[in-house]
Amino acid sequence: MNLNDFLVKVDSIKDCLGTPIDYGIKPVVARFLYLGFNTDGSCEGHKNYGCNYPWIDFCCYKNLNIDIERNVKNRLIIEKYLSNFYHRNPKLFTQSRGIYKAFRLKGNNLNHIIDMKYFSLYIMNKLNI
Repeated sequence: MNLNDFLVKVDSIKDCLGTPIDYGIKPVVARFLYLGFNTDGSCEGHKNYGCNYPWIDFCCYKNLNIDIERNVKNRLIIEKYLSNFYHRNPKLFTQSRGIYKAFRLKGNNLNHIIDMKYFSLYIMNKLNI
């Protein structure tokens, strides 16, 4: 599958209420899926409700069980790229999500959706994709 296939796939993803992925974060989610990261939820951030910052949750599963080892590995990979992406004043960071080592990549405000887009492109560039 190529990146365009993942962009189409993301268009079909809906949450338990039938709501599709937010328009602004769709390409970022598609890039992470293409890179082999399993996303478990996302939001582009909203001014009037919910979180006022973008976020993507990552959680890996193996045979219907949560894959703690892979969650830890993926977080370390994301954090390594984050530290190289930001030499000073990082705007994106990871946050733990429970005992299964799932994690969230998030910004601090609505403007950080741009950082999410550039960060996902940065990883693809570093991996020569």
